[in-house]
Amino acid sequence: MTSDTETDKLEGPGPDDVPDSEDGNLDDRKMSLIEHLTELRKRLMFAAIGFIVIFLICFYFANPFFNFLVAPLAEVWEGDMILFC
Repeated sequence: MTSDTETDKLEGPGPDDVPDSEDGNLDDRKMSLIEHLTELRKRLMFAAIGFIVIFLICFYFANPFFNFLVAPLAEVWEGDMILFC
């Protein structure tokens, strides 16, 4: 005869047997719709803040970036070379 624990081992974990994470990792447990939306809002806020920080850094260095990108074109124009016929 098999006991209940042996039968459970043979069948494997069911959908309700997923343990909650002890370390707070949200990937290891089921989440409700509200929890998913809260997690999405948190990640979108981090992405928006990161985008704004990178934008401000790039805006501060806009002139050096622009000069670096335009330097090859400026060299061609100074040499009076014809690029297009």
